Amino acid sequence: CVLLFAAMLGKTIVCKVVVISPIFILVGFALGFLLLIIHEWLHGIVYPKDADVTIGRIKGKTTFVALASYPLKRDKFILMCLLPFVLGVVPFILFLISPAEFRVFNGLNFGMACMGMISPFPDVYNVLTVLRCSEKNDSIMFYKNDMYKIS
Repeated sequence: CVLLFAAMLGKTIVCKVVVISPIFILVGFALGFLLLIIHEWLHGIVYPKDADVTIGRIKGKTTFVALASYPLKRDKFILMCLLPFVLGVVPFILFLISPAEFRVFNGLNFGMACMGMISPFPDVYNVLTVLRCSEKNDSIMFYKNDMYKIS
């Protein structure tokens, strides 16, 4: 978030004009929330075709999940965890390169970038755990709420 707001402040200072329509930050954030199903789909596409991957919403909650009990090599597991950052990085780049006068577009992209970079933080925690507790040739697998190392 600090990086995003620093970029917005920097762009505003360089352009000497307000570059964002504040209400559209909220609209972009809401769009980013709707893209959470795509976030989970991005987790799922890393698994091979024979893996049983379920993507959906947890009943009674506003939490989306991608569930798969299938071992992935450590590097592929890390890719699976971090791939949804694309939903934050792409709008952030669009925000950075778009003209200052495109305030609505900038607001939408800024809001989507915020949601797209905040939502994968549990996945970052998983990556840090895997890097700390596994070797390069290990496989990693989720089962229910736990993560397992397969040597």
